Amino acid sequence: AARSERGWHLYCLATRREHQRAGCAAALLRVLCDVADADGRECFAEAASPRVRALLGRFGFRSARDATPVMPAAADTPDGGKAEPPPTVVLMRRPAAG
Repeated sequence: AARSERGWHLYCLATRREHQRAGCAAALLRVLCDVADADGRECFAEAASPRVRALLGRFGFRSARDATPVMPAAADTPDGGKAEPPPTVVLMRRPAAG
C-alpha cells in the first residue's frame, strides 16, 4: 500500500495458493484499514475478481466511480503479443468515524 494526499492505495494483494482461505488477506486489510482510519484518509483498491471485490466489500470498500484504475491497459505476452487484463473495478473505503 502507498499513501498519497487523498488516501491509501492498495495496488496488489495476493496470497499463495496453499495459504488461501486462511485469513491472511483479511489480516492485512484489517491493518490497512486501521492505519487509514487513524490517519483519517480514504483507502482505494483495484479488484478484478468477484471474490476479491466481495472480500473488500466486507471491509467497507464500495465502488469509486470517479477513480481510474492504474493497472496497465495491456501486458506483453511471451510470444510478443498483447494480453488484455481482466476488467478492473476501483473501490474506495471512507475512514471510520470516531
